[in-house]
Amino acid sequence: MSTEIKEMHTVGGQAGSHKRRHSRIFWRDTIEGYLFISPVILGLMIWTFGPMLASFYLSLTDYPLLKAPEFIGLRNYVDIFSAAYLRVLDSLWVTLKYAAISLPITLIASLAAAVLLNQRLRGMNFFRTAFYLPTIVPSIAMVFVWGWLLNPEFDWSTPRWNRSGCQPYAGLQSRRRH
Repeated sequence: MSTEIKEMHTVGGQAGSHKRRHSRIFWRDTIEGYLFISPVILGLMIWTFGPMLASFYLSLTDYPLLKAPEFIGLRNYVDIFSAAYLRVLDSLWVTLKYAAISLPITLIASLAAAVLLNQRLRGMNFFRTAFYLPTIVPSIAMVFVWGWLLNPEFDWSTPRWNRSGCQPYAGLQSRRRH
């Protein structure tokens, strides 16, 4: 029995070394994609990383309430783990125990509620509504409040507009298109 070995030849060098040239459409789509996600990235940087960096900086300072912060470096971290501050370790232990107990209970209860709500039992529509109602109520309340505030019959803004010399705001009844 014989084994035959064939060599593979590729055009232009080794297989896989061919660099694909990207077209204008590729670059346009790439730039559009980055533009679409840029508000999320910007919001993440401002509202998440900004406060994290500010908190880290403040952790390196001594900051009395009515005075300017004084930079002290890592002294706060050294103090936390010194003998005088062992109570911090006690509170960390209590926090870990609380998380170890409450997390499984919460997960099991949530899973049980989801499984129960997915069953076809008599009266289940009522319980599904009761579960979902707290999510809808704030939005409905907001619609009613704004409808009341923008109602020209209630006219809460006319005295303010008249004092400023402007026309009253017509609210929801306005036929004018901007």
